[in-house]
Amino acid sequence: MLSELLKASLEALGYTVITASDGDQALSIYESLGEEIAMVISDLGLPGMSGRDLFLRIRAIRPDAPVVIGSGYLDPGTRAELIGLGVNGLLQKPYLPDDVARAIREALGAMTDG
Repeated sequence: MLSELLKASLEALGYTVITASDGDQALSIYESLGEEIAMVISDLGLPGMSGRDLFLRIRAIRPDAPVVIGSGYLDPGTRAELIGLGVNGLLQKPYLPDDVARAIREALGAMTDG
């Protein structure tokens, strides 16, 4: 239900949004659509494949793919690891649609600035 609310909020801002119910489905969608996907927003605690593992698999396909990860709790070690791996943004739950929109702009802006 939360992902549908976020999807509607982002679509109202002009984004095209594709949702997945778990990490395996997200990876399958990414493998199918590849370059058509401008960026990925994932939860860290996905059913099946974790958000961390999804991030690594996506980056194996496309090393410059922008990825933002959200979580209810990010311990300092996990936060440092994700940043070290090159995640483009981290969102701390609870987050609002404006927080996600800001993270999207920052991640996509970083990709065009570099």
